[in-house]
Amino acid sequence: MGSANGGGVAPLEKAATLVLLRDAPGGFEVLLLKRHEKSGVAPGALVFPGGRVDLMDDEPELAPQLVRALASGGPATLQVTAIRETFEECAILLAREVEQTEMVSATRAEELEHYRGLLQGGDISLAQFLSRENLLLACDKLIHYANWVTPDFMPRRFDTHFFLAVAPPEQLAIEDGHESISVNGLRPAKALELIDSGHFTALLPTICNLHRMSLCKNVAQVISDALDRSVIPVTPRLDKETSGLFLRIPTNVGYRLCEQKIEKSPVYAFGPPATYSTCPETKHDCLATKNEMAWAISSGLPTRPTAISAIIERSISSIVTPAFSAVLRVKPVTKKPGATEFTVTPNAAAQAPGF
Repeated sequence: MGSANGGGVAPLEKAATLVLLRDAPGGFEVLLLKRHEKSGVAPGALVFPGGRVDLMDDEPELAPQLVRALASGGPATLQVTAIRETFEECAILLAREVEQTEMVSATRAEELEHYRGLLQGGDISLAQFLSRENLLLACDKLIHYANWVTPDFMPRRFDTHFFLAVAPPEQLAIEDGHESISVNGLRPAKALELIDSGHFTALLPTICNLHRMSLCKNVAQVISDALDRSVIPVTPRLDKETSGLFLRIPTNVGYRLCEQKIEKSPVYAFGPPATYSTCPETKHDCLATKNEMAWAISSGLPTRPTAISAIIERSISSIVTPAFSAVLRVKPVTKKPGATEFTVTPNAAAQAPGF
């Protein structure tokens, strides 16, 4: 099938995203950003921080500035991209001072915040930033979680790798006002409820990953789930049947959502309310093709009513993975006009801003 713009198949662009996790009373939370309405990719959608690989992410000068990165070349570059994009989009920096073992403190991260705009504007390279501030990127804190590839029929395609990381204690997540316009610390199940209700829109990979994480009780289980599974590339396919169009993913790639019926163009399609049923091959809960009903959560967890309306955007590739450890607090502050900060504070009650 050709791309949705009528031309040939669009080339794949490498991308990476980072799912920051934290334990909280009664469960755990993930850091999600709302993209700007005028963004070129997933406008207005709820996403994990991340983006395309930049040339600066693969500079030879970076090699000594990476702490236990994956194999040199592609995998290491993806880790660098995930960390850099997260810093640019929400000010959380997974880095250490040279010869130090702890992540940079909240005070130090605040001192470095002005580099976000310099990096985004290309006024300084990542290697120059790290060298000037005597920093090393904490690649050893990232756990490979998922890999989603945009289908051939989309006009813009990404090969996106998702990594998990534990949120650095005390650092504040602050939207940049350009790519991201709000910061949200949410439990995966709560995020899905807000998507279901229309409060937020989200890409299919984001929804599938949130659902996968929602089956875990805490950060340790999310990490264990990631370490116990091999990362298998997931490419949704579009099937046309007499009853309509279906966006499907393979049933053997670790997700319980495997099918979504769509009513409009696959480029900008909102799926109808849906029912979860069991895939015969895997005995997993899957998205069925009925109109509404319930979301049956397995593993003995309670069932809650819901209906997912998934947005299939121009890039079905913005997913993520998790790992924040520490009980935190999310609070609105007034450090900057219009800015909301996501604070990771040990032993504090969790409360998402605006909810």
